[in-house]
Amino acid sequence: MTKQQSNYQQLSLCIDKPISTLIKDLKVSRHPVVIDATNKLEEAIRLLQYIQDAGVVKSTKTKTAIYELLTKV
Repeated sequence: MTKQQSNYQQLSLCIDKPISTLIKDLKVSRHPVVIDATNKLEEAIRLLQYIQDAGVVKSTKTKTAIYELLTKV
């Protein structure tokens, strides 16, 4: 069996649960690093929502990426 090298530019994330459900699952953790990461993830989602609502981004590619992330919430 040979290992294939992965190209980070071609990797995509496929999640079959909404991000909000995954965040709820993470919130039950008592590990401080997981708690901190979960809080940062929630803040990032709020910031992306603000950016989208405010119309700050002009790039179509970036707008699409933000939209795609937020539709997974």
